[in-house]
Amino acid sequence: MGRRCADILPVLWLKLTPPIGIADYHSSLLLYRFGIIDGLRFARLLNQLTSGYYTSPARNLSLEEAGRIAWTSGDPHAQRLPYLRGNMYFHVLRSQLANSTTSTASLDDLVIEMVRRRMSPDNELWDIEAWHELLGDQLGEEVERQSFAAMSSGKWLIIPPADALGPCFTVTREDQFVYERGFTSKENVVTDLVPGSRAELAGLRNGDVLIPRKYTTTTLDNYRENVTLRVQHQGGSSYSDIEYWPRGWEKVESWQWVYLGGNECRA
Repeated sequence: MGRRCADILPVLWLKLTPPIGIADYHSSLLLYRFGIIDGLRFARLLNQLTSGYYTSPARNLSLEEAGRIAWTSGDPHAQRLPYLRGNMYFHVLRSQLANSTTSTASLDDLVIEMVRRRMSPDNELWDIEAWHELLGDQLGEEVERQSFAAMSSGKWLIIPPADALGPCFTVTREDQFVYERGFTSKENVVTDLVPGSRAELAGLRNGDVLIPRKYTTTTLDNYRENVTLRVQHQGGSSYSDIEYWPRGWEKVESWQWVYLGGNECRA
């Protein structure tokens, strides 16, 4: 059957997009760069991704661990982690390349080169080792490997440099509450309700039947968004909606982008 998905995730990290996280990185950046959104809107979009990363219960997982959990249990935090952490990694790389005294290429240049190699009919290398080589030539092997290790291992929290987006933006520490659904479920039945959680305080109980709805997708990245569950209480015959903020009571280290004003930079 070949290698397990969890074993090859570091390679897939580049080969799926390539690389995972670059679409998240560019999704709002290009809108701002071409003047479609202003700096305030850009910062808000960036902060959805940064909050999603910092408040994720999976933020300290390695890529291998995230791959194993995502493929075996379907955990949405493990599934989303490579994209969120990849986005942070690219902000760090952008700053490192811009501030390097030896680099002659921008992050855009390197990503375009990877895409060119992938599309080339000459079977050029475009795997993770090719990425290491491209970055190593620009930053030096030691710096490049340290940056990638921070992204892939999960042992270090990735904090974007204050100058990563130029003089119009900075980052500031703003600790936030960790994401907490407050319960698990089996066959759409609430189990293991966390005592004292916001879910319990909102009225959810063990044994409640969840009516399938798409209610968690946007709350993973949108820090301030509530979740609404449609449930049938145990022994009841009618449905009711329960709304609460899917956050625990513990704050974790988090960093947010701040727009300082000015139009002299377009990231």
